[in-house]
Amino acid sequence: MREAANEVAALLEDGVEQDLFTLATLAGVLHGVPDQPACPTTTKSFTSPSEPVPSPDHEDDEEERIAELKLREFEAGHRIRSLIHQVSDAVGEAQAAAERGDRERALSEFHFAKEAARETSIACDSWQRILAELYEVSPGSLGAVGQLWSGFEAFLLSEYGNTSKTDDK
Repeated sequence: MREAANEVAALLEDGVEQDLFTLATLAGVLHGVPDQPACPTTTKSFTSPSEPVPSPDHEDDEEERIAELKLREFEAGHRIRSLIHQVSDAVGEAQAAAERGDRERALSEFHFAKEAARETSIACDSWQRILAELYEVSPGSLGAVGQLWSGFEAFLLSEYGNTSKTDDK
């Protein structure tokens, strides 16, 4: 998922802004839209919540810890889906604005899409950290994937044993 988010962010960096600006300028000439400033200000924004911090009161209770991590994982997944929709919507709005000759709106939407794409990559990192933490606490809570990874981990340990240097004395 993070790789896909990074690819979208990279695509939005590769000269798309200049193409969008040119399209909006040409459409503006076609539709008789007056010339606009080249550097619009971004008017749209999204909230970027910080990653929830686990409460120390619940550290001792494994059931509550698992429930807390599952909730955090759900919220992180929801955040990623929301950002993906925001990127998609903003790119569509940018294209539509450019086709109307509204350069300022086109670039504003495009800048928002770039910001949301970068945030998606960050959100994916957060989601992966939460999943790793959940796996450490309770692999079974991840369902079939957790069981698969537990089996793979057991295989590696049986084949290669503990490779830490603490046993060498």
